[in-house]
Amino acid sequence: MLVIRQAQMRRFSETALESLERRLKEHIRLEWPARFEQLGDAGSGALAARVTRRAEKCGIENSGGILVLLELWLQYGEGFERSPDAEWARNMLRHPSLPGHVKMAAIQDRFDARTGGRKLVPQGGTL
Repeated sequence: MLVIRQAQMRRFSETALESLERRLKEHIRLEWPARFEQLGDAGSGALAARVTRRAEKCGIENSGGILVLLELWLQYGEGFERSPDAEWARNMLRHPSLPGHVKMAAIQDRFDARTGGRKLVPQGGTL
């Protein structure tokens, strides 16, 4: 019989989280190079860690949903402050019973409808 102890389960979870955060950081480097340069390696890693913690609090459990949250943060700010639908998006993330993937799909759909799917570039600079 195979026995997996609680400490081993915690380490499996930590390893999976570390791997996800590395992939998110690499996504920033490849897809948002100007932002990666602005943040640096350590700052991009810190952003990846923040997004995974926020996703967990919002019930977003799969890596696809977490990646969408990262993309939205990069485009609209961590509090969605560059979006006219910021308050609506924050309320959607706080919704207690909607599954995480439903929350992210709704936010992404609404933001894409507002921008026509184009990446937002803040006035006076580039991401």
